[in-house]
Amino acid sequence: MFYGCLEQILVCQLSDVELWGPELRGKTRLLALITPCSTQGKDAAREITLYSTTTTAIITDLRTICAKVGRIQTRGKWGIIDRSGGLVKTTFVTEDVDSEPEYDSEWF
Repeated sequence: MFYGCLEQILVCQLSDVELWGPELRGKTRLLALITPCSTQGKDAAREITLYSTTTTAIITDLRTICAKVGRIQTRGKWGIIDRSGGLVKTTFVTEDVDSEPEYDSEWF
């Protein structure tokens, strides 16, 4: 189990050079800056999981995130609230990252 705080999402446009190889060159990659929580590998969906410290921030592919969970502060520690169980699966939809979202002007 790996829990962490998502700090930032980075959009990286890789140049069209051979260095990146045929699968990555000229592509856009979404990366996540995450600060991992020290939970000793506990699964908060199965047992009470608390933490009071974090480790060094890391950058990973955004696709490694598989669920969104909550946290609550109690007695000087943070408790993880994970209700995902086996019912939730993250799905990424391919869209043009440069396009602006369309809004209905009646909502403003």
